[in-house]
Amino acid sequence: MSRLRALLALVPGLGPLRAAVGGIWRACWAVFAWIFADWRHAALFVLALESLHANVFEIPGLRSELVEASADETRARKRAEAAEATVSNLQDAARQAEAMQESNLRRVAAERAAKDQEVLRDYQDRLAALRARHERLQSQAAAAAARVPGPTDVPSSLDSARGTAEAPDDTGLPPALVCEPMNLHERLIASEQAEQLNALIDAVEGQAAIRTNP
Repeated sequence: MSRLRALLALVPGLGPLRAAVGGIWRACWAVFAWIFADWRHAALFVLALESLHANVFEIPGLRSELVEASADETRARKRAEAAEATVSNLQDAARQAEAMQESNLRRVAAERAAKDQEVLRDYQDRLAALRARHERLQSQAAAAAARVPGPTDVPSSLDSARGTAEAPDDTGLPPALVCEPMNLHERLIASEQAEQLNALIDAVEGQAAIRTNP
């Protein structure tokens, strides 16, 4: 140290630097002397160095790691919340879709039942009209057959019954064929079968017209 001071003394203008170096040297020597004056001073010095090292190097790193860990935890929590919200939204959407599907199925079933009832009522009404017409024609044919022919050219009971069945007011029953005439009962059966076929066609068309999508 004396050599360093001698070298600094040779350089002009370095008086303040020389004084500072001297002060540092005296302080270091005083600390060195204090440390070795008592073993407890050495222990305190070691603890001070450890504290200085921890505060300068370890604690800032730990704080940075703690901040990063906290940020990671925040990001993980946000991702978990987003995933939970997505699952909840999907569950809500599934429940809404299921409810809409059930409502749509009930609507379709109700509309189909109503359409079937409508076709059935119409079919029954037409059957009732045919049978009433058949009974009326039978009564007219029976009355014509029981009538006693006079001296004039009165048509036979069969011709009278056929003429009555083919009257314009009694449309609905198929007309008797010329080559192979049908009696009233056969004509009723044929008309009922035709009405049954029409009712089936109406039922199929009605079911096809029902909207099945929600």
